[in-house]
Amino acid sequence: GVVLRARAAARAPDCLRRRLKRRQPASFMGAGKDAAATRTAESLGASATADEFVAFLNEAWTPFHAVAVAVRMLSAAGYERLDEMGSWQAALRPGGKYYFTRNGSAIVAFAVGSSYQPGGGFNIIGAHTDSPCPKIKPLSKASAHGYLQVGVAPYGGGLWHTWFDRDLSIAGRALVRDAKSGSVTPRLVKIAKPIMRIPTLAIHLSRTVNSEGFKPNFQTHMLPVLATSIKDELNKPAGDGTGTVADAAAGKKRARTEGGSGRDGGEGGG
Repeated sequence: GVVLRARAAARAPDCLRRRLKRRQPASFMGAGKDAAATRTAESLGASATADEFVAFLNEAWTPFHAVAVAVRMLSAAGYERLDEMGSWQAALRPGGKYYFTRNGSAIVAFAVGSSYQPGGGFNIIGAHTDSPCPKIKPLSKASAHGYLQVGVAPYGGGLWHTWFDRDLSIAGRALVRDAKSGSVTPRLVKIAKPIMRIPTLAIHLSRTVNSEGFKPNFQTHMLPVLATSIKDELNKPAGDGTGTVADAAAGKKRARTEGGSGRDGGEGGG
């Protein structure tokens, strides 16, 4: 349940904001201040809507995160949570607003009209909570040419060339087992900083890219680089349980320096 995710912008792009503003109708002769004020309000409203949508995308990296954000928004808007498998007969009422989730990755919300009668019509709008992305494999560790990489598999039909040379991170849902009770609890994971990158080849290693196009092979070209193999070794736990290999090496270096200083001082004093 963990996927790779490109880090999105923090707000609506300026080009989108300018486009939204330009789409407002131009002033007509004799329109007056009220019409101008209405157009300004519409422009600000469209820009605010775009910013709100981009903020939602920044939080909804995975279906699990999208559902969690939607639950928070619906609850704030007065929607009541329902048990999908329970009886709704006593819970539903005219004018009520409700939602339920399934597996933490799908959500259904609906509102009952205040004048609704059994047999009346209804409208349905559907959308995805997921999107194409590289999914991290269960056995994901890989290495090549001195680099530690992450094995991924394609999910959906993505524009994979857009994933190269970008800041990447990971998000998803992890199942955590409690050591004492043995119970398993789902927890959302989201590392909100860049930790990986999928690099492209230099032009002298891919001479035909401009004439034949960029044709990446997902299994061989799209393994994100996480670190160098040397850094991976330094970050491994030390055998004595006091920290990492790098910490242990730094401690030994300090010990040698301090010991050397004491011997030098003793010889000088004699």
